[in-house]
Amino acid sequence: MNIIKTDKFLLKTRAAAAVLILVFVFISTAAFTSGDADEQPPGNEGKNETVYVSLDNNGEVNKIEVVNWLYISREASRKALEGQFTDYGKYRSVKNLTGDEEPQIEDESVTWPMTAFEAANLFYTGIADKELPFEIEIKYYLDGKETDPEDLAEKSGDLKIHFRLENKTAQEEPINYSGYYNEEVSKKEDYYVPFAVQISLEFDLEKFSDFKSEQATIVIIGKTANISFSTIPYPDEEFELEMYGENIEINPINIIILPREIPALTDLEESEEGLKELADGLEEMDGGAFDLLEGMDKVIDGVGEFKQDSQELTEAISQINHGAYTLDSESSGITEGMDGIKNGLGELNSQSGQISSAISQINSGASGLSGGLQQSAAGMADLENASAGILGGLQLLQSTNNGLCLAAQSALSNPNLATLQATDLQLYTEIMTVLNGVLGEKVIINGDGTASNPGLVNGMSGLNSGIGNMKNGLETLADNFLAFSQGINELNSEIDKLPDGINQLYEGQKKLYSGWREYADGISELYDGTQELYDGTKNMPGDIGELYEGLADFREGMAELKNEGITEIKEEVIKNYDDIKFGIALTDKTKQLAENYRSFMNSQKNIYSSVQFVMQTEGVKIKEAETEPLEEEKVESNFWQKLINLFSKKEE
Repeated sequence: MNIIKTDKFLLKTRAAAAVLILVFVFISTAAFTSGDADEQPPGNEGKNETVYVSLDNNGEVNKIEVVNWLYISREASRKALEGQFTDYGKYRSVKNLTGDEEPQIEDESVTWPMTAFEAANLFYTGIADKELPFEIEIKYYLDGKETDPEDLAEKSGDLKIHFRLENKTAQEEPINYSGYYNEEVSKKEDYYVPFAVQISLEFDLEKFSDFKSEQATIVIIGKTANISFSTIPYPDEEFELEMYGENIEINPINIIILPREIPALTDLEESEEGLKELADGLEEMDGGAFDLLEGMDKVIDGVGEFKQDSQELTEAISQINHGAYTLDSESSGITEGMDGIKNGLGELNSQSGQISSAISQINSGASGLSGGLQQSAAGMADLENASAGILGGLQLLQSTNNGLCLAAQSALSNPNLATLQATDLQLYTEIMTVLNGVLGEKVIINGDGTASNPGLVNGMSGLNSGIGNMKNGLETLADNFLAFSQGINELNSEIDKLPDGINQLYEGQKKLYSGWREYADGISELYDGTQELYDGTKNMPGDIGELYEGLADFREGMAELKNEGITEIKEEVIKNYDDIKFGIALTDKTKQLAENYRSFMNSQKNIYSSVQFVMQTEGVKIKEAETEPLEEEKVESNFWQKLINLFSKKEE
C-alpha cells in the first residue's frame, strides 16, 4: 500500500486553519444528520467528505485529497465489534488518521472493520484522481499585460486577477411539466447541479491599495484586506479584482464549494397563480369577443337586407305619390262635373242637353280617375309588402341587438376590465367604446319612450299599419268608383230616361257631391302626406348604406382588436405562464440534484453522506534564503494531533 505524502498545499496550511476546517466538517455533518427522518441513515450512521484540492496559481489541479469522516452510533460501535463499514470511491492510496488498522481496498470501495472506529468515529484520507465537477481558471495581469503568476513576485504595478468558474455537471434528462391547457410538456434545456462558491483572498495593506471590484465584498481588519466573492455559477461566472501592488506577494487563494440549491428571486408559485387568473380572464374575453363578432355578422346581414327593403319601400312610396298626384289632378274635373250635375238637375227638364254634356264630361273624367285609383291601390299593396319586410328586418335587428346588449352588459360587469384598465388603458378604452356603441344602438332601434324618439321598430310598425289601412281604403274606393264609373256610363247611355228619376237623382247627387268634396279634400291630403313621406324616405337607402358601411368598419375593427389585441395578449400571458411552470419544474429539478449530490467519490452509493470542497492555490511568495531545518523531537500523537500535523508538518 502506498503511504500518502502530504504536498505543499497541505503542509503550508496553518494548524489553526486545520482546526477551523474540522469545525466546518462537524457543522456540515450536524446539518446533514439533523434533516428529516426519512433522509437519515439507519442507526444514525453515515459519512462526511471534505475534498481538499491543491491548485496551482492558475487554477489547475495539482492534487486531490479527500478526508472522510465515518461515524456510527455509540451503541452500534459497542455491539458490532465484528462488523464492517464500506465506503465507496476509487482512491490511489488511503491512510487511517484514527489508528493503525488497515482497510480492505477494492476497485471502487474501501471497507473498514468496526474495530477501527474510536468513540464511534473513523477518519481517513485518500488521494483521488477523479475529475472535479467544476473548473477554475485564474489569470493575472500586471499593468494591463497577462503575466505568469510566478513572475509577479517582488514586482510593482497595477495588478488585476481574473477568475472564471465553470460548472461541468450538465444534465441530459428533459424537464417535464404541465402547460396552461394541462398538456404534458417535455423541454430539453441544459441544467446543472448547483454549487455555491466562496472565494477568499487576503492582502497586506502595506503592499496593496486601491482595491476595485464590482462583485467582491471587501472587509478591512487591521492591516489586512479580506476580500471574498460568492456565487452559484450556472453554468459559468467571472470575477475581476483590481488593485495596486508594491513588492508583490500574494497569499494562497482559498475556495470553498458546496452543493446548494439556487435561491429563488421571486415566488414562482404566486406568479403562476396570478398569471393563471389573468390568462383565464383573457380566455373569457376572447370568447366574448368571438360571440360579439358573430352577433355583428348577423347585424350586418340584417342591415344589408334592410338596405334592400328600404330601396323597394322608397320606390313603392314614389308610386303611391304619383298615383295620389294623378287622383288629385283628376279630382278637380270630377268636382266640377258633379257641381254641374247638381246645378243642372234643377233645370234638367229644360236643359237636358246640358245634363247630357255634363254626364259625358263626368264619364270621361271617371275613366281616368278609376285608373288612377287602381294604380294607387296596386302601389299601396307593394308598399305594404315592402314595409312588412322592413319591419321583419328591424325586428330581427332588434332581437340581435338585445342579445348583443346582454353580452355587452355581461362584459361591463366582468372584474377583469378593471385589471385591463390598469395594465392596458388603450385596449380598455377600445373595448369600452365597442360596448357603449352596442348599448347606444338599442336606443336607436327601440327608442327612449318619448314621442320624439319612438324607435325604428315602433315607427315602422305604425307606418306599416297605416299603409295597410290606406291600401284597404283605396281598394274599397277603387271598387266603389268602378261601380260609379259604370253607373255614369250607363247613365250617359240612358240619359233619355233621366226625367223619371230626376228628383231622386238630384237628392242623391247632392249627397254624392258632398261626399265627393270630402273625398277630394282627402285625396289632396293624401298627396301632401305621400309627398312628405317620399321626401322623408328618399334618402333612407343612402343612410342605411352608410350605416352598413359603418357597421362593417366597426366589425373589422372589432376583429382586429380580438386578433391583434386580446388574442395576442392572451397568447403572451399563456407563454409566460408556461415559462413559469418550466421555471418551477427546473427549480425543483436543480434542488433535487443539489440534495442528491452527497459524495464526490460516489454519490450514487454513498447515499448517507455530505460533501464540501476546500481548495487553495500555492500563492506567490518572495523566495527566502534556505536554512537547515532543526531536527524535531518525535512524540506519540493522538488523532487530533495527527490531523493537525497533516496540515502543519513540513514534508518529510
